[in-house]
Formats: sequence, C-alpha cells, structure tokens
Amino acid sequence: MFNEKSILGMVLKNRKGPELLLKYHVPCLGCHFASQELDSLTLQDISNAYGVDLKGLLKDLNNNKPKKEDKIIKKKMTKKMVSKTKANKK
Repeated sequence: MFNEKSILGMVLKNRKGPELLLKYHVPCLGCHFASQELDSLTLQDISNAYGVDLKGLLKDLNNNKPKKEDKIIKKKMTKKMVSKTKANKK
C-alpha cells in the first residue's frame, strides 16, 4: 500500500506507476536528478515541490491492484512454464 512516505523508486516498479505519475504531471520522470534520488525521494517531497495532488495520486496508486483475472492468468502461465521446464529436462 502506498502512502506519502512511499519512495519514487517503489512507485516506478508498480505496473501502472509511471503512467499515474504522468497523469499527475510529476516532472521527476524526465529529470536526470531523479535517478539519483529514486531511493530517497518520497511522494510527499514530490507533492510539496511540485504541487501534485497527493491524495488523488495515492488513491489511484492504491486502487491499482491486479485484478483477480490477472492473478488467474499468471498462475496458469506459471504452471505451463514449470511443466515445459520439467519436460525439457527429461
């Protein structure tokens, strides 16, 4: 779950994180200094510096959980990959 102390690097690892940061006009994605601050820059810092709607961003990030169908598909794909790997070892 994301909160105001979540760091930029973790948000960028989220599957929709970069898209949501762009939606809220977070300029850090194009800033060459951001790469040096990925592990220390918090969402609160970004909000304070650039006037980003922190409540809205957090709401969108936290509502961005994988759907049940995504989990089922991932599980089926994993099973297929394991089966193929076992078959190739024989």
